[in-house]
Amino acid sequence: MMDLNAYQFFFIASSLFIGLPPGSNANTVNFSYSKGMQKQWALLPNSKCGGKHQSPIHIDSNLTIPMPIPALEMIGFNNFLMKPLTMTNNGHSVQLKLPESDGGSVRIFGALLDATYKMEMLHFHWGDTNCRGSEHVISHVRFPLEMHIVFYKQHFDNVEAASGHRNGLAVLAFIFQMREKDYKPLNTMIEQFPHLTEEGNTVQTNKSFTLSSILGRNMEVFYTYKGSLTTPPCSEVVTWIVFPDPLPISYNQMLKFRQMKTHESKLVDNYRHLQHINSRKIFVRRGPSFSSFHHNEMKDHLTTKFWD
Repeated sequence: MMDLNAYQFFFIASSLFIGLPPGSNANTVNFSYSKGMQKQWALLPNSKCGGKHQSPIHIDSNLTIPMPIPALEMIGFNNFLMKPLTMTNNGHSVQLKLPESDGGSVRIFGALLDATYKMEMLHFHWGDTNCRGSEHVISHVRFPLEMHIVFYKQHFDNVEAASGHRNGLAVLAFIFQMREKDYKPLNTMIEQFPHLTEEGNTVQTNKSFTLSSILGRNMEVFYTYKGSLTTPPCSEVVTWIVFPDPLPISYNQMLKFRQMKTHESKLVDNYRHLQHINSRKIFVRRGPSFSSFHHNEMKDHLTTKFWD
């Protein structure tokens, strides 16, 4: 039997609908990141949070499987994102969404993806201190910030429709590590943060930037695995591509994230606890020379057996 607090949470979460959170669908209900409440996610309506292919995970580089994975092909990353860009504090993250008129100017294919995917939005996860915040842990290290760029299969009408199908979503995950100086490419977004302090605040901006200016040059090496959304309903429809080379961020820039608020408290520590890997395989692409040399040995990655 649930205790009173858990029951109250279940009732409230079953009753309140919110806007589209990080990579999930329109049926998502309200939820909390607190340790006790995360354990109740599996009890939410239509939840898959108790499944065996959940995210995030600990990626131990010594246990990953090197494979001749094709490069991740990126379209539109060098172009300025279409304006206006909409930024929102949805109470769980700060997210940036492309305008509906964009039509798929930013796309990805290649790697172990089985189709072309187009960008929906990006959002962040961060901690209250510099030793935590990222959702994925890489070789026992948790970072202060993680950015997710969410994509969905381009033949679906929207991310909600894609979330109901196997392999419907792909998420690029980037970790950040502390540096002394500001990372200037982030400033186009961070300078909007004073307008987003309170939960529910939204701002549209005609200032744009290119994704390539933020992501850096080394995107040849990455991990990839099959997983889930990291927010309820935790649908197991995501192909994750995680880049282990940290991007920089300054202490002052991290403070701007930590000034965000929810209706009840500070918006910090908005990351899900690590999930069991179970029988899944985590593949690593080591670089272009490794991939091209062994290209003809690549297995059929579309089969379930290949991934499991």
